[in-house]
Amino acid sequence: MSAEKGKDGFTFCCDSCGEVIDPPKLGRGSEPRDFHESWADAKAKGWRAVKDARGEWVHKCPTC
Repeated sequence: MSAEKGKDGFTFCCDSCGEVIDPPKLGRGSEPRDFHESWADAKAKGWRAVKDARGEWVHKCPTC
């Protein structure tokens, strides 16, 4: 799983290298965020989602 909901929002894990970005690193403090707000914050930090060969969404960190 590349996105997991916690008490403060969503944590994203790179499906290539395993790097993790959690809500405090997304720059919104401890305010709980929904998936779309959390993903917008992650994208602003260079994260992206792409479809793999099977048509499934995978998350990628800025280095991957």
